[in-house]
Amino acid sequence: MAYEEKTDWLPDDPINEDDVNRWEKGIKNAHKDLAAHKNDMNNPHKTTKAQIGLGNVDNIQQAAKKDFDQHNQDQDRHVTKEERQKWDNGQLTKLTDDSGKYLAEIQDGLDFHQVVDKLNQSFFFYTNNTGVNTPPLSSRGLYIGVKSDGEALAMDYEGGTWRKTLKASVWTDWVQLETSEGAQKKVDAHAKQTDTHVTKADKDRWNAGQLFKITADNGTQKINLTSGTFYDSLKDVGSVTFYGTNAVTDNPSDTSLRGMQLVGQPGIGNGYAVDVKGNAWWFYYNSNQTAINWYPIESVAGAQSKVDAHANKTDIHVTKSDKDKWNNAQLNKISNDDGQPLFNVTTDLHAELLKYPSLTYFSYEKTAANTPPAGGRGFWTCSVGKSYGHVLAMTNDNRTFRKSLANNIWSDWIELDSTEAAQKLVDAHANMKDIHVTQADKNMWNGAQLSKITSDNGSYLLAIGDEDNFLEKIVKNGRAFGTFYSTGKAANSPSNASTRGMFHFTSLDSEGKGTFGYVIAVDYKNNMFTNYLDLNLGWQGWRRIVTELDTENVPWINVPYKNGAKSGDRPLQYRKVGNTLHLNGHVLTDREVVFGSVPSSCAPAKGVVTMVAASGTTGYSKIIIYSNGDLKLTGIMANIEVNGYYIDLVVALT
Repeated sequence: MAYEEKTDWLPDDPINEDDVNRWEKGIKNAHKDLAAHKNDMNNPHKTTKAQIGLGNVDNIQQAAKKDFDQHNQDQDRHVTKEERQKWDNGQLTKLTDDSGKYLAEIQDGLDFHQVVDKLNQSFFFYTNNTGVNTPPLSSRGLYIGVKSDGEALAMDYEGGTWRKTLKASVWTDWVQLETSEGAQKKVDAHAKQTDTHVTKADKDRWNAGQLFKITADNGTQKINLTSGTFYDSLKDVGSVTFYGTNAVTDNPSDTSLRGMQLVGQPGIGNGYAVDVKGNAWWFYYNSNQTAINWYPIESVAGAQSKVDAHANKTDIHVTKSDKDKWNNAQLNKISNDDGQPLFNVTTDLHAELLKYPSLTYFSYEKTAANTPPAGGRGFWTCSVGKSYGHVLAMTNDNRTFRKSLANNIWSDWIELDSTEAAQKLVDAHANMKDIHVTQADKNMWNGAQLSKITSDNGSYLLAIGDEDNFLEKIVKNGRAFGTFYSTGKAANSPSNASTRGMFHFTSLDSEGKGTFGYVIAVDYKNNMFTNYLDLNLGWQGWRRIVTELDTENVPWINVPYKNGAKSGDRPLQYRKVGNTLHLNGHVLTDREVVFGSVPSSCAPAKGVVTMVAASGTTGYSKIIIYSNGDLKLTGIMANIEVNGYYIDLVVALT
């Protein structure tokens, strides 16, 4: 078998049997070339007599024949043909040194790459980690190749195997080859990585999924047509997405269109399609048909116009008054159309009543189970689930009975008393003074709080919704003292947080609205607000109750300087306390420029001008605090040059 040289090695390519055979073939070919060279007696190297030490030999000085014969028979000096052939078949290029050790020892700064370049042949070598471009551990190995292309294989003292490739004078890095044991460990470790492997359950789930492609791999339509017919392309392919230009002969549109086919079996299909103008169609075809049937799908606007036209046909529609009249009538049948009982119970009253889940007029036979002691008629009503209900029965012997169904359990029949019997019971009850109230009881209770302040469960009396007007909802409640709850989203709310509180109005106008009163509101952030309504003045506006927490421990904030201003003895700081701005500090700045700013929310609404003391002399300057928060000094009253300004102020914001 002939093997060609391999010149496209990659760093991680494995070495197999073919590679070793190829190397052996290369070595054998080298031997043949060497043997041919040795047998070439034509002086291929053009060697002269002087070069081999025969410069003084001439043709006249010849040995005697017996000397030649003796020399010719000297087997110690000559080799036989068999010996020459044996040696010619041997390793003529040295792979090792004469002792059989490695040919090259690469360490102490010697570069493996340079050794290969210098030797330009195959050779055995030894390396350690003091060499350059050697494996990381001491190793022995073999290089096979020449100085521009070859392979190096090295085995370190820990049992590791390394490989390095030279191709077109470019070296790869050393790559460690894996042992069978090491590879198996990696395979075992990889096999245990359940997050990167699939289970049978995964496969079963995926196999049960959509395996037939409906679209192309990039998500676009699977079928693209520029000619032919949709029918021929779709009739046998199953569920699929498609596209066709207006050149497709059975295209219902004059433009290109896209769609999807849904099928149940070959030769039968239906689906939908939409063209680039937004027009839509649905289609179908059966196995006994040879073309697609296209049907336009109505657009929203088109459908709405048809609905509007139909809705305007008042002669075929009912009016709201018609519906109200009919809805207020008895829509559920209580009796037969002739007014007689809707049904007659002959077997079991309980079972037959449950067949009618609404108010019903019925009759019953005395012989039926669970009926009163005499036949008669009655009424039955129950809940939607038929687990609760009541029966009123009037017997043919002029008695009245009642029973109930509660949580699917029937009570016994209770006979209802006559007027005379009932009056006797009432009279007896009326004489029981211990369970009735006296006038004194009534007077005491009537003197208590009769107007509700809260709901019956103790919650708020009035709920103010997101769409309500907070103040309008309060006054609509009229003359009352009550409680309320608001989400904070209603118009005219005191806070944007949810709020609870109370209100009290003592007067009414002609519309029943409160005219004089107050509201106290507390939001969930523990802020309290008040507002007062005077009929003549209107609402006075929400006012938040200021507590000591609003004025104590308010932090000081450094004023940002501008135009070269800087701090003197102490930095200029500010804070907002209630409705006042506090300024404190010593500033070094020029006059007539804005030297700093505070937030506009902390500045007086209309601006303020006041006096501040100068430093370095006795004097004063005016400070202007603008409504946008800018600070500026202007003018000076001083005996000598000033070197700063003491700004210690408390300024009202309104």
